[in-house]
Amino acid sequence: MLYLFPERRNFQTKVAKKKMKKILILDDDRSLAEMLGVFLTTFGYPPPVYGGNGDEGLSALKEMDDISLVFTDLEMPGMGGSDFIRNCRTDGLPIKIVLMSGTFSKNDDLTKLAKEYGADAILV
Repeated sequence: MLYLFPERRNFQTKVAKKKMKKILILDDDRSLAEMLGVFLTTFGYPPPVYGGNGDEGLSALKEMDDISLVFTDLEMPGMGGSDFIRNCRTDGLPIKIVLMSGTFSKNDDLTKLAKEYGADAILV
């Protein structure tokens, strides 16, 4: 389930209004990442780029300037999702970031978690 937050209501609209460039999916579980990729392409999004951790994600963002949306897992070997997001925000990268984790539930305060991590949305 994708949770969008009041202060980020225009997230979906902004992403849909501008032509979607590339999507980056970061997850150390490649099968889950590819399943999300299939889901996205089924709904007309471009085929995603994949990475297994935050280090690979930052490298991809440096190599490709046309990534506009990132889905990142929270817990990955090497650089995890929270450090990846922190680096992106510190560098001022103009991308939308969806944080994913199997440790979150719909009973958590997801708005607080999104603010804490700097994510635009959380996928539970």
